[in-house]
Amino acid sequence: MTVAATTLLIAKAHWRMFRHRARQSLNENRLLTLTVSSFLGIYSIAAYVLVRKGLDFVQTLPLLGPLLTERLVYLLFFFFLVMLVLSNATITGMSLFRRRDTEWQVSLPIAPRSLVLWKTIEGMFMASWGLLVLSAPILLALGRLFQAGPVFYLVGAAGLICLVTLAANISTWVLLILVRWARPWWWKPAAALIAGMIVVALWRFWSSDPEQATAGDMVANLNEVLKHTEVCMHPMLPSVWVTEGLFAAGRGLGERALFYNLLLLAYALASFIVTALAATLLFPDAWRRVMTHSTVESKTASEKLWYRAQVAQQHREPLWCRLFGLDRPAAALMRKDTLTFL
Repeated sequence: MTVAATTLLIAKAHWRMFRHRARQSLNENRLLTLTVSSFLGIYSIAAYVLVRKGLDFVQTLPLLGPLLTERLVYLLFFFFLVMLVLSNATITGMSLFRRRDTEWQVSLPIAPRSLVLWKTIEGMFMASWGLLVLSAPILLALGRLFQAGPVFYLVGAAGLICLVTLAANISTWVLLILVRWARPWWWKPAAALIAGMIVVALWRFWSSDPEQATAGDMVANLNEVLKHTEVCMHPMLPSVWVTEGLFAAGRGLGERALFYNLLLLAYALASFIVTALAATLLFPDAWRRVMTHSTVESKTASEKLWYRAQVAQQHREPLWCRLFGLDRPAAALMRKDTLTFL
């Protein structure tokens, strides 16, 4: 079987399982389904009203309204992209390396690229529905602001689907690279680097001097205030392509909107090719490394079981337990929750 046929076969099997679970949930948990649906509906209405009022307020600001609105939309889709990459990496990582069915699927005569492609698509569906719920009221509010027609919403929906696809594939690349080559000692330098970047960003943000504002030049002053958000407008970011397509559709520039949507579509389709190549080159070694680490970890954990510990060690309380006055059950519960979260 080809890679596409194998991936489609896995997708059909999971689709049947999903339909069975959905039918069972609708029949047995009607109250839960009604409650969740009601909350989603209330959120959609409330989000639309709040975003619409906020955009109307910003748009009415003299001279600054359109500029602020444009920058807010750039920021919005940039953080959507970051959120998608992180959530897809988490979900795909658990599905690809932490679920028991993956061990069974790896033992089958299935090409690694088919398995990784399906896990990427599965993670994309599981992580993207939240974005669609978040972005639908915002897209409606933007369409009302631009007084746009159906073309605006079609362009926005197509752009969001391509953005979700790109984010899912990027997260799979990052995940495979980390699992294949990451070492335990990497995390401390990485944490120090991230902390340094946050400190530099905060210092730059608070180092702006309002006294340097030029009287009468409102656009220059606004650009000076918003210069820290220029990273969200880099032309190589997929979120920028989505934003540009939306603005072009809202202003009636159909050819420009079509260009950005085709650009997103081309990169979204090409990203699957890169994912298949990365799966062939990286997944077997990454999987062997995870399995080897799991064996060592389970052996180490079995040696640290409570009934294997010495009696003197069982009654020795850590310093932080004595500091906060915690008894042994409370300390054990807090330690378990912390380790589970990590």
